[in-house]
Amino acid sequence: MGARTGRTLVGLAVAICGLAGVGAAADPASEFPFATPGPLRDAYMQAMIDGCFRNQRADPTNSTESDADLEKYCRCIAEAVAGHTTREDIEYRKKNHAVSPATADWVMQAARACAQDIIR
Repeated sequence: MGARTGRTLVGLAVAICGLAGVGAAADPASEFPFATPGPLRDAYMQAMIDGCFRNQRADPTNSTESDADLEKYCRCIAEAVAGHTTREDIEYRKKNHAVSPATADWVMQAARACAQDIIR
């Protein structure tokens, strides 16, 4: 995940952000509906990890990456996204069928940080 992380992360950010609507039925009373441990967060995270892993494994630039490293990378991003996703993010995604520029920015920041964590 070294020098190629920029190109790979763009595709990943789109894939991860596309899952923002997965938990549209999240607890409406919570500003961060997926930040609290429980079945809703677990389902949201598993959907993100699975989608991320499939996308990363399908990317030819990741052919030398181990499944364990790709899963670690995807889990790292899912943790960051789940903890940061707000009701507003979910509503924006549902209304616009896309993520907000602000959401895309923080997902990319999380992806870069997670990539750095993997390639130490």
